[in-house]
Amino acid sequence: MQPLTYHPVLEKKRWLILLLASLVNICAGANYAWSVFAQPLAEHLQAQASELAFAFSLASCCSPVSMLIGGYLGDRFGPRYVLVAGGLLMGLALIGCSMATTATAIILIYGVVFGFGMGVTFAANVGNLLKFFPDRSGLAGGLSIGAYGASSVIIPFLAVYLISDEGVEAAFRTLGVIFIVIVVGCALFMSRCPEGFVPAGYVPKKAVDGHIVSLTTWQMVKTRRFWAMMGLGFCGALAGMMVISHAAMIGQYQMHYAPAVCAMVVSVVALGNMGGRFIAGVLSDYIGRIQSLLLALLLNLLGAVLLWGCAEGDDGLFMIAVICIGLAFGAFMSVYPSLTTEEFGPAHNSANYGLLVAGFSSAAMLGPIVMTFFYSLHETFSFAYLVSFGVTLIGFVFAWLFRWAERIECS
Repeated sequence: MQPLTYHPVLEKKRWLILLLASLVNICAGANYAWSVFAQPLAEHLQAQASELAFAFSLASCCSPVSMLIGGYLGDRFGPRYVLVAGGLLMGLALIGCSMATTATAIILIYGVVFGFGMGVTFAANVGNLLKFFPDRSGLAGGLSIGAYGASSVIIPFLAVYLISDEGVEAAFRTLGVIFIVIVVGCALFMSRCPEGFVPAGYVPKKAVDGHIVSLTTWQMVKTRRFWAMMGLGFCGALAGMMVISHAAMIGQYQMHYAPAVCAMVVSVVALGNMGGRFIAGVLSDYIGRIQSLLLALLLNLLGAVLLWGCAEGDDGLFMIAVICIGLAFGAFMSVYPSLTTEEFGPAHNSANYGLLVAGFSSAAMLGPIVMTFFYSLHETFSFAYLVSFGVTLIGFVFAWLFRWAERIECS
């Protein structure tokens, strides 16, 4: 347990740290830009874009593992050196891609090196930030993780400009240098939050005799709350991963949209995702974390029902459906870091959240498979929407189990 401490200078500086953390997260979310690079890179290497798609998948798989490592190192040594290492890994990986001559080299450099750097950077960055905002962790998490979501808009736009102006090789080099400058530069001004830090007049929810109770990752795993949170995270994220991964296909095959409109559907889902991160983060400070997640589950249910009933011509209902799914997914991404810190304490929150991401990672891997399986079997997504609806309902059970476990373990 850490005694509560107040640092007036850090209480003011934490807003600068929030700004720095948001800038870093824009870079850490750059995996969203991969689709922009895939086709020009395939033409440059005389390869198939489908071959290079594995680079994105490998980076997505490496990221959760590295988040656990980066979270542990960030908790142990502070964020500065971890962010410097993560920024260098991401930047040098992109520069390495500019010099690669085969698809295999791209897959290894981007998938492993960039994916590892991305996860390390995100975990150490967000974990340290939330320690500075025990009183407004939803706001801080919503803004910083909203910046991570905003990367899906900012980085592809910048990448398209660089590719059209300089070519794909130079675009990789330029982005690599930009990432190193931003992430390493922000890291140099980043401060480590001292143990037990609280703003003036704030008493943590789970404080005992003037001390903050923090659980190690091993202690967290042995609680019922942890497993309930894992299940809730999976159930809450599955619908989002199903729709996000197939948004363009849903627009094309279910609604019969033209390619340009399908691209707009992808943007609408991305904007919903980004907005959900900020809205739910702020809202959770006022109504509670679990209450916010319950609202997100209701949005998932509404989105699944509307998608199941939508047909060609139901444009308004379809847009409402994908916005609901995007908002719900963003809510889970935003609230979970704050919930982790609130339930298990700040001392090890980077590593603890890194492990809890496994629930989201499972949804990220299974969601696209469910959509592809049912469409190949029935040539419709309707059965996949029913799976989404059913899994979301199970999420309410996990939310109840979490409340039950919290009463037992925290009484």
